[in-house]
Amino acid sequence: MEPTEDERGAIVDMGTLANWAGLPATVEGQPGIRAAMFAVLGVEPTAHWRVVANIAVEDYAALIAEIRVGPENSAPTPAQLSYMGLMGHAASVIGGVELTARETTEQAAAPAPKKEKAPEQASTSTATPADGPTQVVFNGDDTKLSADGQSALESVLGKLSANENARVQLMAYAAGEDLTSSKARRISLSRALSVRSFLIEKGVRSTRIDVRALGDKSEDEPQNRVDVNVIER
Repeated sequence: MEPTEDERGAIVDMGTLANWAGLPATVEGQPGIRAAMFAVLGVEPTAHWRVVANIAVEDYAALIAEIRVGPENSAPTPAQLSYMGLMGHAASVIGGVELTARETTEQAAAPAPKKEKAPEQASTSTATPADGPTQVVFNGDDTKLSADGQSALESVLGKLSANENARVQLMAYAAGEDLTSSKARRISLSRALSVRSFLIEKGVRSTRIDVRALGDKSEDEPQNRVDVNVIER
């Protein structure tokens, strides 16, 4: 199922995307799965729908699988996972990214993979990095981009301006003694979205930015960082 041309025009943010997919705003008059989803993703209903389109499918699936709702801390039902998978599919179709609702739902419903000590690498691609990654460092569990972080991204903006075919890949990490794996992933996503927002404000098209929220899947220092890779195609 895909949104029609008229429906695409009506999808302007996360709230209208959830409306289209049929994800309920409330359950029996109480905040439900939609609010829980937005909380896990770290976004408001007014956030742009492309937030979903730019999250790697496996990260999106893992994040929505972590959602818990209500006093019993219940996991999403298969129907709710289907609605959220449909949101990812619609956002990706509108944004021109290949992604299937079935793939998202199946990955969300699958058992979580065992944590690996080795740092996760970028998805296989014929593209090659223009240089080593630019590191944007965060303190503690901060997710707001600092002035130093903004300065570090100036070199990235220069590379992207010089090569219209280049893309940027954000590999975000978070770690701490008190952080669970799920919270680390959410913090890393918020950090990646913070970097993404800054790049977009500086004129980089959102379609050129890929986001990976990798949580605590890195033993390299500093562990609280976003690696910004400029990829030449």
